[in-house]
Amino acid sequence: MILFRIFQFLRELVYMSKYSGKKYILTDIKKTLENGKTVYCIKAIKDFGHIRKGQIGGWVESENNLSHDGECWIKNDAVVYGNAYVSCNAIVQNDAIVYGNAYIKDNVLILGNAEIYGDALITGYSRITGFAKVYEQAKIGGAAFIASNAEIHGHAVLIGEIKITGHSDIYGSTVITGNSIISGDAKIKSCKDVLTITIAYDDTHTFFRCGSGEIYVICGSYDGNLNGFICYINQIPNKNESQLYLNMLRFVETYFGINRKF
Repeated sequence: MILFRIFQFLRELVYMSKYSGKKYILTDIKKTLENGKTVYCIKAIKDFGHIRKGQIGGWVESENNLSHDGECWIKNDAVVYGNAYVSCNAIVQNDAIVYGNAYIKDNVLILGNAEIYGDALITGYSRITGFAKVYEQAKIGGAAFIASNAEIHGHAVLIGEIKITGHSDIYGSTVITGNSIISGDAKIKSCKDVLTITIAYDDTHTFFRCGSGEIYVICGSYDGNLNGFICYINQIPNKNESQLYLNMLRFVETYFGINRKF
């Protein structure tokens, strides 16, 4: 009995020495992706954050895909491979896939069927879900929410409490900040295709170009095209408020190169 306990103790010492500084291991469970890459199922070897020792996680190609520091983790059937890296407290779960040179950090949550690749950088408290894609050199930070079938790529930069849904396509050198809300079939290739005006903290108006070239408006009490927005303004009973919106509309149409007589 004493010899057995000594053996267990020594085995534990060897195990601790071998996996010192690590929070997970690659198991023998593996699968081959459609592109021929082999990925391995991970397993936690200690408690951290909401993860418990022995818990099975998602898939990685190597330990270079997931940091041993922080509370970051890969769950469910999510896959991270290539040179992609997940660190800090970021979580990749469900059927999400991260690859290429993508970097996921901070408190980011990647879920659903989201796909992150290329040289994409996701930081802050951003949340990417649905069938959304972020790729090429796109950068997303703050508390951005990207969902549905939205695609963010090129050199686009999105930072703030931004909400992008629908089939929105944002690319080029576009920079979007603040509390912008963009949806539908938005087609934004530069800063000239989007404008956000905040009258008050909770009164943000986002104007953006759609695939048809039409300008769309989203605000707290209106969601539609510019013609409908004019009708909305004309129904405002307070003349001072109505005039404020008309002045804003004139600025917006000048910004987008629209000539209209009021």
